[in-house]
Formats: sequence, C-alpha cells, structure tokens
Amino acid sequence: MLGYRFPEGSPLLDALKGAKEIDIVHSGLEEIMRTAAKENWKYAMTKHVSLRDACLGNSISKLA
Repeated sequence: MLGYRFPEGSPLLDALKGAKEIDIVHSGLEEIMRTAAKENWKYAMTKHVSLRDACLGNSISKLA
C-alpha cells in the first residue's frame, strides 16, 4: 500500500486481512445448498410430491 506498513498489533491490520480458505469454502457451500433447496422445492411444488420425494426424484433425473 504505497510503502506504508501498519505497526504490529494495530487493530487496523486485522481488518485488512482477506478471507481465509475455510470462509471461501463455506460461502461456496452455502450457495450450492441454497440453489439445491430452491430446485428441490420447485420440483416438489410442480410434481405435487413431498420434499423428500422431490429430492430423490430430482437427483435421479439429474443422474439420468
């Protein structure tokens, strides 16, 4: 940052650190789970089946 270094122990130093790898993994997993839940809910409403049956039917149709 233009040659300026924050002193060790500065509270601003912690705020400037980027996301950890596990935070990125959790964020990606959350997005995948939200998308899957929406797809399965839509499938359940369209086919008039329970959510459990919709999950099973949706996964089988994806595999086929």
